[in-house]
Amino acid sequence: MQQQQFDYVIVGGGSTGCLLASRLSEQQSIRVCLLDVKEPDDSIFIKLTQKEGERCHAELASLTPNLHRDNLTVMSRAQITAIEFDCEHAINICIKRDDKLIQLHANKEVIVSSGTYFSMQLNALSARKVTSPKTVNPSRTTDSIADTA
Repeated sequence: MQQQQFDYVIVGGGSTGCLLASRLSEQQSIRVCLLDVKEPDDSIFIKLTQKEGERCHAELASLTPNLHRDNLTVMSRAQITAIEFDCEHAINICIKRDDKLIQLHANKEVIVSSGTYFSMQLNALSARKVTSPKTVNPSRTTDSIADTA
């Protein structure tokens, strides 16, 4: 499994997730990953905002001008397969993307901003199976909550 490290991993590429990713990545020293399960502009519910007198997607207004930032990674088409916890806090999001398994480690925080429907799916994913603790590094242990379907 490929592993990648970020300070923040944000689940959900809607207007809130995009705004959070944009704001957090303003500091060059903070590495941010934004996950979205869909292709960009694939939502049937389009949120609009005003930017310079024109209507545009809220996501595009906050995120698109900042996609050039080296500390901001946006991953679309990400299927979440597991959420791993260190005691009380989520520290890893495991995804399948382009037939590759990737573990995204959040050094500071995992932020779930995936809306009403997808948040319920994540809740169901989290409730399916808790595996035995395993060692991530010598000073931390994790419990893995994996999709067993």
